[in-house]
Amino acid sequence: MNKIIFMIVLLTSISSFSAEEEVTYTHLKKHVFKVCYFCHAGRYPHIDRYSDIIKVVTPGDLKNSKLYQYVKSGRMPKSPARLSPEDVELIGKWIMAGAKNN
Repeated sequence: MNKIIFMIVLLTSISSFSAEEEVTYTHLKKHVFKVCYFCHAGRYPHIDRYSDIIKVVTPGDLKNSKLYQYVKSGRMPKSPARLSPEDVELIGKWIMAGAKNN
């Protein structure tokens, strides 16, 4: 019984966002895009520059957002660390909400 409770607590704490919360660019930079810094901290698109990221995102449109298509397909990141399905979902949620610089 204790193992079941532990697993439920663990699984519900994996994502720090509930379905109602807005995903922010600041959260993505600090928590999701950290695996991207290996390649993109010093070259285009700079992962920590909104002005670069918005060039590979079409707000409200996942199909035409290169960033989303690359992470969804597994094409990015190329570093050994991979994004979790939850992280990809957060990126998609941010894009669908307008990809605001917040």
